[in-house]
This record gives sequence, C-alpha cells and structure tokens, in this order.
Amino acid sequence: MRILSYFSLILGLFLFIFSLTLLLQRYSPTRLNFYGKVPSTHIKKNTNNTPILLKIPELDIELPVIPAEIKKNKWGTTTIGVSWLIASSIPGEKGNSIFYGHNWNRLLGNLENVKTGYTVEILYKNSVKRYFQITNIAIVNPDQVEVLNNTQQPRLTVYTCTGFMDQKRLVVTAEYKPKIKNKLATSL
Repeated sequence: MRILSYFSLILGLFLFIFSLTLLLQRYSPTRLNFYGKVPSTHIKKNTNNTPILLKIPELDIELPVIPAEIKKNKWGTTTIGVSWLIASSIPGEKGNSIFYGHNWNRLLGNLENVKTGYTVEILYKNSVKRYFQITNIAIVNPDQVEVLNNTQQPRLTVYTCTGFMDQKRLVVTAEYKPKIKNKLATSL
C-alpha cells in the first residue's frame, strides 16, 4: 500500500511539473521567434503609411497592428493584437510584410481554419485600405526562415504557432490585389 502511495505522489508531482512547463511555454513571449537571420528591407518608412489594423473577415479576425522589432534575437510581441515586424516592408509595397501573433482564441487562434482565396484587409494610419488574397498556407519549423524572405512583389506573411507544444509555425502568405476592393464592393 505504501508503494502505491509513493507512486501516486511521484506521479502527481511529475504531472504538476509537466503542467507548469506547458503553461510557461504557452505564455512565453519568445515562442513566436523564428531562429536564424531574418531579411530586412532597409526601406525608409513613411509614418502615415504604417498599418494599424489587420482583418480577415472570413475568420472574424480583426486586430490592431503593433509595430515590433527584433532585439538580441528576441522578437517583440504583443498580447493585444498582431505584431508587424518594422524591419519588413510596408504592406502593399515591394517586399514581404511580416505579421505575427499568438494563437490565442482572441488573437490568431482562428487562423488554423484559413483557406486559400480568403481576403486580408490592412487599414493604414492615413485611412487607406489595401487588400490581399491568401495564396499559400504552410506549416514549417522555426528554423525555416526562408518563408520570411524578401520578394520583388508586394507580399503579406502572417504567422502564428501551431503543433504539439507550439513547436511549429503556421505561415499564411497573401498577394497584394489592388482590384479586389471593387469586387467586394460590387458583391455587397
């Protein structure tokens, strides 16, 4: 009977420590990091043309955009919206615009239900809206930084964590579609 008591105690302690580890990892600010050198556009930013809102209507995602930087290999994150890597391009301009956020229900948790063809809307500080169409969805390892590479065309990349203990990245890419606004307006 004593052996069963000791076994139960040890098992309980193990499960408690394991649960704490899962909880700490779930809310760790560094878990959204990609590992490796991330390309930068080195383009001077126009502060009136910075994104302030990201919306994916088909998924009921509408989040404020918070500018973020990489400092000492740590990606700046937010708990109130989606982060925009300011070293990446401005959405709709030449290059890859990188957005990322936690996969919590109130943030990008619904991104796992995304489909190609869905629309991403970006609202800018100067009240301009630009539209992007999702063209690719991939699950990658954190060391596969090539998904963040610069492009010759305007591209939007949105990613969040996924998989067991959030060890993978769900990466959604979208292409700039300047004429999509007219299609949306006529379908309403």
